[in-house]
Amino acid sequence: MNTKRSRTHSLLIRSFALGVALSAGLSATLPQGALPLATAAISSASSQSVYNQFAAYLKDPAMLSQARKYLLNHIHETTPHHATLMVLQLENAQHKDIAAFAAKFDTTTVQQALDRAARKGKLTFTSLLQQVTDKGTIRLLEMARDRGYKLETMEGMYYPVVNYTEYDRYARYVKPDIAAYIRIRTQETVKPSSGDAALLISWGDVVKRALEREQFLDAYPVSNRREAVQELLEISRMQLFYGLNNTPLFDYESGQIHPDALAAYQAALKQGAGDSKLLALLEQFLDVVKSNGGKRTTKVDAFLKKHVE
Repeated sequence: MNTKRSRTHSLLIRSFALGVALSAGLSATLPQGALPLATAAISSASSQSVYNQFAAYLKDPAMLSQARKYLLNHIHETTPHHATLMVLQLENAQHKDIAAFAAKFDTTTVQQALDRAARKGKLTFTSLLQQVTDKGTIRLLEMARDRGYKLETMEGMYYPVVNYTEYDRYARYVKPDIAAYIRIRTQETVKPSSGDAALLISWGDVVKRALEREQFLDAYPVSNRREAVQELLEISRMQLFYGLNNTPLFDYESGQIHPDALAAYQAALKQGAGDSKLLALLEQFLDVVKSNGGKRTTKVDAFLKKHVE
């Protein structure tokens, strides 16, 4: 693998496999309220016992796979308090592990084996394990699967990311703010908003996701994942007001705002801004764009620099 390609892959690993920085502490008070799960009474003692076993597994980085499997099989035996702690701790452990683990994929042998397999089938563990013949790559795929990861590809490179669709199984057991956080993460996993420096969702969905993240922050002023959602919102804001390199909000040559984006933004504003600071800012932004002939000008740039960057 040449040096330039390796550096590019390393950047991808850091940018996409790690995701946003997560708070390692779990002592933050989570908001109280109606819990999403109605189960038979679970004693505090039995719930504590499950939590203790999970924590014992997770204490050893080499036991991450066992901790994940234990959580999948026993989360229903815990109270929302312990379920929430375990889910957050598993996510923290995965994010701590994944950078070093993803580096194992950064070899010519692994990348070529995965590329051949992916071209013959799907980018799923079931399909890849049916196609791959290299024993080292097979073992790596099994380890990624057992850790709770999934494979993504970008710029011809293959790398693991946290599989948040699996967290959907936990959502009904945890406290409301973490259930909402899981929905935000799962949505991005099922249908990523970007890839190869281009938008992969509609401009209308860009607005929708940004608002969902803003609404989370408004609904949960105290949450262990507030900082993570704030960072996701900042990504949405950049997409909303700038687009991406390969899907710019303003055309590079004419400077004209993308017509689909304009239509989506106007449709969102017709619903009313309500208490949304984001929609209020978007309305101001469109007023400035409109007064400048629908193009990106120095005045539009000044507005963006002041309010968005």
